[in-house]
Amino acid sequence: MTLSDYQSLGLVELLDVELARALGRMTSNSSAEVELAIALTSRNVRRGHTCFPVGMAVSDIWPWEATPPDTLPNPAAWKDALNESSLTQGGPLVLDAAGRLYFRRYWQLERDIARELAAR
Repeated sequence: MTLSDYQSLGLVELLDVELARALGRMTSNSSAEVELAIALTSRNVRRGHTCFPVGMAVSDIWPWEATPPDTLPNPAAWKDALNESSLTQGGPLVLDAAGRLYFRRYWQLERDIARELAAR
């Protein structure tokens, strides 16, 4: 499935798709898996979360009671694709050890808050 297909199904919105495509154009080694993860991270940020857990179950992502399409990447392969992407190598994305994909800004803010709380 393409990002447009996921948008047609209502899983992501045009903003998420365009952001994923724009970031994908920033690197020579982008892939459909990386762009989908970016779109889902954008979706989660719009919903008030700071990241997208790459291993999240399809049922947690899929917003309807109907059976979701069986098209999400295998979590291990998805993480491998993200780790191989230059976007996570000092770029705008951070994939942490727990498999959560962040936009670097939100990752840094979360770390700053944790540091402030630990200092109290």
